[in-house]
Amino acid sequence: MIRHFDKIENLGVFVKYAKPAGMIPFAKFNLIYGLNGSGKTTLSRFFLDLNTGTADGFKDLKYKITTEEGPFTQGKPYTRIIRVFNSEFVEANIGELEGKLNPIFVIGEENKTLVGIVEQDENALEQTESVLAEKAVERGKLEKKEEKIFQTSRVKSLSTPWEQQHAPIARTTLKLHLWHSRIQKL
Repeated sequence: MIRHFDKIENLGVFVKYAKPAGMIPFAKFNLIYGLNGSGKTTLSRFFLDLNTGTADGFKDLKYKITTEEGPFTQGKPYTRIIRVFNSEFVEANIGELEGKLNPIFVIGEENKTLVGIVEQDENALEQTESVLAEKAVERGKLEKKEEKIFQTSRVKSLSTPWEQQHAPIARTTLKLHLWHSRIQKL
């Protein structure tokens, strides 16, 4: 684990940084904060670069770091993985935060891709529900039309009292057959 930087040279605002006397060593988790332009982003990128041992854009960079394992200098990857949560991490793994925030955050490229798939599925569901609502309106219109047809045909076909008495049963049976055939079509 990194304990402290002994020196950093030619890294943005850290032109000739030397560890001040009495500086508290780093812990397992560290929060770095400061004013704009004070080198927070540069330092966070530097921490990430330690994973590969290279610092893109800083060809004259020199550093010496004290770790629990001993001194560490430029040119080789650090032996432990260093994770940095900065604005670049947020953009790469969460995305730009706009509008209403959901209470669940998705971290990682793979999970961000899955969120995209879920959003596509939600859009498809919304479209299907819209089509379903249109079909329900259409069904209502057909039911009204069907009822008019039954009323007209009942008046024309009912000539005897027996037929008039049993017409509601026949009409209900016919409706059930029609509904059954519609359901099978869906």
